[in-house]
Amino acid sequence: MPYDENLLVELIADSELTHGDIAERVGVSRRTVWLIANGRSRPDLQQQIADTVEGYRQAAIRLAAKHMRALLEKQIQLWPGLRRSNRYSPSFPRKRWTITTNHWPL
Repeated sequence: MPYDENLLVELIADSELTHGDIAERVGVSRRTVWLIANGRSRPDLQQQIADTVEGYRQAAIRLAAKHMRALLEKQIQLWPGLRRSNRYSPSFPRKRWTITTNHWPL
C-alpha cells in the first residue's frame, strides 16, 4: 500500500506526534513508523529525515535569536544591578555587562 513519504518524513522529524498517531495519519503500521524513525528500515529516507530535523533546529535557533535582544533589554530593565562598562583595552572595544550591586531578580 503506497503512502506519502514526504508527509511521513515531516511528521517523524517534527516529533510532535506519537508513532501511533503518525501511523494513523500516513496509513502504515506503528511498527513501520518505529522502524523508519529509528533507522532500522528505509535507509533511503534517513538522510531526508536528518536534513528535515536540521532544518527545524536551524529555524528554532533563528527564532530564538530574533527575540533575544528584546528579552535581554527587558531583563536589564528588571535587574537594576546590571550596568554597561568599558573595562577592556582600547584594542578590544567591546561593551560588557557587569554586576555592580547585589540586586538579584526574585
